[in-house]
Amino acid sequence: MSDQFYRLGRALLDQTVRLYYRRIEVVGAGRIPPTGPAILVANHPNSVADAFLLATHLTRRKVNFIAKDTITGAPVVGWLTRQFGLVGVARATEYRGRRELARKRNQAAINTCVPRLAAGELLAIFGEGLSSDARHLHAIRKGALRFGYAAEQAANFQLGLLWIPVGISYSSKHHFRSQAVINVGQPFRLGELHPDPSRNQPEVPQRGTDRLQRALESLVVHIEQDELVTMVDRVTELFENPAAPLSRAVERQQRATRALAY
Repeated sequence: MSDQFYRLGRALLDQTVRLYYRRIEVVGAGRIPPTGPAILVANHPNSVADAFLLATHLTRRKVNFIAKDTITGAPVVGWLTRQFGLVGVARATEYRGRRELARKRNQAAINTCVPRLAAGELLAIFGEGLSSDARHLHAIRKGALRFGYAAEQAANFQLGLLWIPVGISYSSKHHFRSQAVINVGQPFRLGELHPDPSRNQPEVPQRGTDRLQRALESLVVHIEQDELVTMVDRVTELFENPAAPLSRAVERQQRATRALAY
């Protein structure tokens, strides 16, 4: 796919996203480097809308998304999404009884992404592996670390790959003209997880996944106890300021969640 075709597609998508959302705020965009290999690891609260936001508002770089292979394998939509850099992976819930086939397809996905990372490209993956209406972050899966670890391994751990946590929040995600906040967290490399990552293959990806879990929980409104959801919303409504930055609303909800949980 030509860069011109990609830019045209993103420009059209950008106009659609701006029409649908009343306001979009990005915090910490400077943490995404202008060049070099990196994997964005985001939460997934709003299905395909999350990908549209990241592709159009987070960075001017091309973003190669990792998505379930039922999308990339579809007759027409699959071809189009592949032209935009999507790579399909097999989800366990859709391959019950076919574990070996799922393993082969996921290895093929890794083999596709390793050269892209080696060439300094940018990947994005939704760490939870599913989209949900829940007001808490689900467990982050190891896929993001496995993809990146394989790329570092192929480069003798000299690639300098970054993992970058990204939190997405909406004021009212199911409504037209909602507002959205994208919070970019602190990037990290393998060397920050272990002084010799090449000799600790099982341990290092787990450490990285745990770090992503903590980082993403700090970037979104993570309400572990479902019975607190209504109370958090009511408390934050008391201090609502429509003129304030959207990120402040997220911070107020986070403080209310901590206080009520305590």
